[in-house]
Amino acid sequence: MSQKNHFDADLLSLLDQIDMPEVDKASVRDAIVGTSMAPSESFSSEINARLATAGQYAKSAIESVPSPWPVVFQLLNAANSASTAAKRVLWINKAADALAKTYQPVSACKVGCTHCCHIPVNLTKAEAEVLGKAIGRKPAPLASHTNDDSVEFPPCSFLVNGKCSIYEWRPSVCRSHMNMDQDDLLCRLVPGARIPVPYLDTRPIVMSRVQAGGRSSNADIRQWFPAEVIVEQP
Repeated sequence: MSQKNHFDADLLSLLDQIDMPEVDKASVRDAIVGTSMAPSESFSSEINARLATAGQYAKSAIESVPSPWPVVFQLLNAANSASTAAKRVLWINKAADALAKTYQPVSACKVGCTHCCHIPVNLTKAEAEVLGKAIGRKPAPLASHTNDDSVEFPPCSFLVNGKCSIYEWRPSVCRSHMNMDQDDLLCRLVPGARIPVPYLDTRPIVMSRVQAGGRSSNADIRQWFPAEVIVEQP
């Protein structure tokens, strides 16, 4: 078994030991295992041609800069040792920032791209509460959440005029979510399709988020902060 497969197995084993709903574990498993870059008949020839090279390009881009992981793991260890869930979330945000700072120069992510604001943005209750406190909005109670399993996602509640209105307080999943391809081709939204993107490997941060959340539930940012509630509140 390769080192990567051992790492995946360890993370999946840890996930199985965490007390959280199975539906939430499923989304975390997807993040751990990663996305297949396989072509599809439903994609354009341009997309399929890029999928054949995107993985190797991303690998080369990542290897072209000094690894930030020693610093990131120090910050994640601080998160694991923090006395409260809120403090753990803040340390994880710092870890995500350290990761993004290193890889942003070789990432396809640029100002003006809002792809990640139109896909699932999963937050633990602890993360939603930290965000809510920072912006002066209480997360919607779990009992009020509704699920939508369609391919299409509405824009994030905090996307205003093509920009993140809570950028300073955005959660770690947004801070570390990076396309490592040469440009935004695979990020361009295609109605009815979910095109794979060679995202930066953030599995240690994913697992720290799960651990920091403890028994708290997970939900999409649109469920914690519905757009209509944000608009209605002063």
